[in-house]
Amino acid sequence: NKSFSNLALLTEYATVCGNVGISNVKPILELLLDAGASFTQVDSANMTCWHHLAMISDHLEWNALPVFLEVAKDRVPDLKFLAFDTIDSTRQTPLYIATLLGNSKSVERLLSSGASPFFDEEKWSQMEENMHPSSMYPGRDIKESSMLRCPIAMAAALADTSSLRAYCNFDKSLANSIVKIPSA
Repeated sequence: NKSFSNLALLTEYATVCGNVGISNVKPILELLLDAGASFTQVDSANMTCWHHLAMISDHLEWNALPVFLEVAKDRVPDLKFLAFDTIDSTRQTPLYIATLLGNSKSVERLLSSGASPFFDEEKWSQMEENMHPSSMYPGRDIKESSMLRCPIAMAAALADTSSLRAYCNFDKSLANSIVKIPSA
């Protein structure tokens, strides 16, 4: 059984309904938040609305990410509390998903809103400890697993110059990030 938060369902609505849907997103989002919905709520795959938003192509004019970020900035005093760095059941953050899909505008928006571009070993270990045991997945190769901690490495591996530019514009020191790949 899969479950989805109302905010995640709203992202799907916006995607499916296009221009008609995007005009309704802000008032519906505000109504849901007024009634107690949370940006930090996770679904059965441990995904927040940010994970779902990161999957929407930057090429669609009705991408709902800017609307969600605008409302979040108006309502949440510290954007660090928006769960941008939540790891889903496949150990992916919203920023990693946006990078993997080549959504460089989403990468830029998430970074400027507080998503972490790199997790040191201690932070990553803490995040993994908080994951449900069933979400630890076999089958990922060690190299890809290591890139989860540093999405700029994934952008480099994919030769995605737009996403790389977003990372380097955010913080030039990220160009010198080192991803340790343990030997098998």
